[in-house]
Amino acid sequence: MGKEIRIVKAEKEDLHQIMEIEALSFQEEKFNRRQFLYLLSHSLCYVAKSENKVCAYVILLQSVRIHQLRLYSIAVHPDARKKNIGKLLLQKAFSLVVDLQKRGIYLEVKKSNKEAISFYTKNGFTYSGEKKSYYPDGSDAWVMRYIKEKKNYVFLQKKI
Repeated sequence: MGKEIRIVKAEKEDLHQIMEIEALSFQEEKFNRRQFLYLLSHSLCYVAKSENKVCAYVILLQSVRIHQLRLYSIAVHPDARKKNIGKLLLQKAFSLVVDLQKRGIYLEVKKSNKEAISFYTKNGFTYSGEKKSYYPDGSDAWVMRYIKEKKNYVFLQKKI
């Protein structure tokens, strides 16, 4: 992977590479091609590209009735991990919170996934609850939230 990373809206042409990252990143809760095609057109889907190759993606869902975005999925290719690419995708998500005038982001993460929980915590998410037997294998999920701070909102507004 090259050094320059661009965060861009995902296109249908990125689907094969997104699915490869998905297969390398998740065992049981993987999306299939049909699900990704739907998500590409019905969600906020962004990819991180290096030398025109997709090295990570993030999918966010929004609803007019809910004042937060839902971080539905995020994954980084194993060859591109530990290079702050996931953090870049979260920064894009945080900027969307401001652009779309949402209050924050929430997500579910497997309670046993300590690495993911640590990543989210380091990036401003906090624990806000638990969902019992949330995953198909019966595992519990933690609900985590990132709430936009007013001071950050003003700062980001000036940047835009």
